[in-house]
Parts: sequence; C-alpha cells; structure tokens
Amino acid sequence: MARRNELLENVETVAVGGVVTQGVLLLWEQYSESESEHHSYHAQRSLAGLLLLALRVALSLLLASVLYQIVSTERSTLKRDFYLCFAKGCFLWFLCHPVLVLMSVVFNDHQREKVITIGVILCQSISMVILYQLFLSRSLYWEVSSLSSVSLPLTMSRTNHRGRL
Repeated sequence: MARRNELLENVETVAVGGVVTQGVLLLWEQYSESESEHHSYHAQRSLAGLLLLALRVALSLLLASVLYQIVSTERSTLKRDFYLCFAKGCFLWFLCHPVLVLMSVVFNDHQREKVITIGVILCQSISMVILYQLFLSRSLYWEVSSLSSVSLPLTMSRTNHRGRL
C-alpha cells in the first residue's frame, strides 16, 4: 500500500509537470501562430503544436500505466469497471487529436483542418458524455467513491430520508 501511494505521488508530480508544460506549449503555439498566417487551433503546423501532440500521447501512456497497475491489483469488479470506463473516456480525450492529425494526412490542407477540428470536437464531446455518466450521474462513481458515505449530506440515502419527513 505504501508503494502504491509513493507511485501515485510520483505520477502526480509528473502529471502536474505535464499540465504546466502543456500550458507553456499552448501559449508558445498561439504566439507563433499570431505572427504567421492564421490557422485553426487544431492544425498543429508548428513545433509547439507537434510537441503538444507528443505530450498528449505521453500523458495517455502515463495514465495507461497507472491504470494498469491499479486495475491489475483491484479485487472489486465494480471498481475495475469504473477504472476501465474512466480510461475509455480519458484515452478518447487525449488521443483523438494525435490520431486525427495522423489520419488527416490523406486530405488536402483545407479539408484537413475541417476534419481535425470537427473530429476533435466530436470525440471530446463523446468523451465528456462518458465521463459525465461516471461522475455526475451518481452511477458507478458513487458506488466506488468514499463520497458515497452516509455521513455526507448530499447522498441519495440522506435525500430520500428528508423527502419522507
């Protein structure tokens, strides 16, 4: 258990570094785009854009390795199902952009930007629906989370008791 906590702390540090790096790369990309001709945010025509794609792939690989370790040691099928569904939503979010950039090579420039932009928006919307079902709909998340404790005021059991009074 101590090893798992230590691993999660190290991963958290790397993830925070990745987020900060992503912010810097986004600012760099936007600054370099404003000096040249305007292209879509999703076009990835600069070094910063390509580094952003590589960072997204690296963050998804980090997430995959952590989730693999967690799922492989988890005994509860309910929690494993939650982690796997969470992974689907996150991988769709992180990897849709790099995959669409690679797939769009077959299109001309005008179509490429449209395919990437529409594809990223569609994939990230689907990802949000998947994650919404996990976190906001009181489904699997409420079953596996410590937030489902009866002592919290907004749990279903407390709400149902108040409604009866």
